Amino acid sequence: MKVIITFCGPLARYAGIDKTRIELSENACFEDLLSEIGRQYGPNMPPLIWDAARDRFTHHVLAMKGHKHLTDLKEPLNMGEEIKFFLVMVGG
Repeated sequence: MKVIITFCGPLARYAGIDKTRIELSENACFEDLLSEIGRQYGPNMPPLIWDAARDRFTHHVLAMKGHKHLTDLKEPLNMGEEIKFFLVMVGG
């Protein structure tokens, strides 16, 4: 199954792309997507953003599936679904 991922803001610069399709196995979940992102784009991400030991983004990145904040690694994904990743910015 293919899902669409969008890296927003500075994440697109680190990944080298802003939007792409990623091939996953049928019945894939959010954790599977993160593993594939790690394989393809993790080496380009700084440690503040990508935790290579855990194979996922750090708490500085927000993942959205529609209007839902993705936090459950076992959240199932559907064919053609778009997952957007945002770098959380805090400051004044």
